[in-house]
Amino acid sequence: MSNSNSEDGRRDDDRVVGNPQAPLPEPWFIREARERSAARPVERVVPAPVMPQAAAVEAIPAAPPADRRWRTASLIALGILAAIFIGLALIPKQGGAPPVADLPEDGSAASVPPVPLDCASPASIARLRDVLVGQARSAGGSGAMLDNSAAALSVSVAAASDSGRGDGRTLVCRGLLSLPAIGGAAPLAASIEYRIRPAAGGAVDVSAVSGAAPIVMALVEAGADQVTTVEPDGAAVIEAEPMPDVPAPSQPAAPFIPRAAPPPAPPVSVPNEPEVAGPSFDCGRVTSRVLEAVCSSPRLAALDVEMSELFFALRDGADRNLRDELDAGRDDFIAQRQSCRDNRCIARVYRDRIEELETYR
Repeated sequence: MSNSNSEDGRRDDDRVVGNPQAPLPEPWFIREARERSAARPVERVVPAPVMPQAAAVEAIPAAPPADRRWRTASLIALGILAAIFIGLALIPKQGGAPPVADLPEDGSAASVPPVPLDCASPASIARLRDVLVGQARSAGGSGAMLDNSAAALSVSVAAASDSGRGDGRTLVCRGLLSLPAIGGAAPLAASIEYRIRPAAGGAVDVSAVSGAAPIVMALVEAGADQVTTVEPDGAAVIEAEPMPDVPAPSQPAAPFIPRAAPPPAPPVSVPNEPEVAGPSFDCGRVTSRVLEAVCSSPRLAALDVEMSELFFALRDGADRNLRDELDAGRDDFIAQRQSCRDNRCIARVYRDRIEELETYR
């Protein structure tokens, strides 16, 4: 062939003859890739300019001035001192008040334990005296004698129990209330019942006092402004104060000439009075003039018996709420009866009380 003497022909011939040292021909696609890359412009890489040493030193941030460092140190020192003072304030002092327990989030005091209650404590007895004195003043009693009599009251507590509510904050107390003999009156004693519960400021509140009516009436009598006597069948008679002594006249008095006594009147036959039926209470231990009038009048005694039987019949089968309501009405009845000054008023108060009790049937 014509091209057998060319370079490519020689390479082909060498490969054909099996010359292992002959190079292989370059493939066409490698040749085209090399030609294309040779035709592209060569991008020159420009190195970054080298910063002089002086410029590099200026690029380092300068340190804060001395006054700024001093201000920062002062603030840190003040913060440390404030933390020390706050810590010292939070430490409880020796002998100081105990810490107050936190209340619930809702602000209620339900989690605070109740104050221990004692029916015979001085605070409970003093509060009971105040309640009895208030009832006596409401019934018309006043004066220093009432206060002196109330100060002599004594209570012997026999039993104490919870009110039944389950909160442990109300205690029912039962005992004997005694009033010694004062001003010539006989000593009195009555079985009473009252309730105590804690009040604000560690005080004690006394309420629902029952059974103390005879003592209250004795206090009213002790503190009455004027002495009043109730006649059995008439109006009240007020004992007047003694008149001052009048000096004798300067002239001598006329001689006394005795007169002959009139002849005795013929005896008048008086019908036998019916036997007075006793009331519901013991007339032998009565110190009130109103109760003496009830003991002296069969009509008033009968009204008292009717009222008492109706009252105790209702109270025996009543629950706690109705019993408290009946006891409160009894105290009002006693105060109204004590304010009467004649038998007609006493009878009217008894009838009103009987009508009131009839409504509970």
